[in-house]
Amino acid sequence: MSKGFAIFLIVIAFVVGVVAGGWIVGGWIVGDFYTSRVLSHEVWTKEQEQMGEQLSLLTSLRQNDTTNTIEHLETRLDSSILTLGFYLKYDSNVKSEPKILKKIQMAKSYREKYPHKTSDHPEIDESVSNILSLVNENGQ
Repeated sequence: MSKGFAIFLIVIAFVVGVVAGGWIVGGWIVGDFYTSRVLSHEVWTKEQEQMGEQLSLLTSLRQNDTTNTIEHLETRLDSSILTLGFYLKYDSNVKSEPKILKKIQMAKSYREKYPHKTSDHPEIDESVSNILSLVNENGQ
């Protein structure tokens, strides 16, 4: 192999390395930027929704509208039970998470003390009941 050809191969290898490295770093930066934007959007979207709900509930409480406020909170509790129950059933990581099991146990104790039924959706009541039956008094 001639000295000129060796230099040519070194230059080609260098150019390929620079292009590949730039592509990898550029992809990483764009991917990181996009992921940050998506996660940021998810966080602020959830926070503004929660703030709206909190303001609505606080306004109702200040106006002594406890019936509608309690109904709204009971519905939110049903939603949380159903969501966590889904993960409890289908995600093995959740089954070993004591905080989640404890929260479901707390919901079970609450519902035993303060029973609640939805008027329009008996299937929701059945699903909630099935999920609450998955945990015992120790949250297991």
